[in-house]
Amino acid sequence: MESGNIPFSIARVFTVLADNGAIRGNHAHRHCSQFLHCTTGVIEVLCDDGEQEKTYILDSSDQGLFIPPGIWAQQIYKKENSILTVLCNKKYDEEDYLRDYSKFIDFRKNNTLMIASRNPND
Repeated sequence: MESGNIPFSIARVFTVLADNGAIRGNHAHRHCSQFLHCTTGVIEVLCDDGEQEKTYILDSSDQGLFIPPGIWAQQIYKKENSILTVLCNKKYDEEDYLRDYSKFIDFRKNNTLMIASRNPND
């Protein structure tokens, strides 16, 4: 990965190693953008904007998925020892997380314009 390929300045990087069938994520962020990269294995990513859902498969080292703020995301690990690398434009802040789906829907209803115009470096 090179800085020109990631749509924001990187403030935090972490990895998640999970077994086949593990489900991770199940949250959204108020302000943090993320770029997901499957380093090893196969990971299915479900993205939900409160109205539509779309599923992406990360199974190649030359691809990644940009998730802006205000998108509910869930990762399902499809192979044993799959590894997800996550790049973020914000440092960890528990207050940024939306972990309850009904609160996420309320957030989306009240912040639609902010989400649509948000710069990933903000």
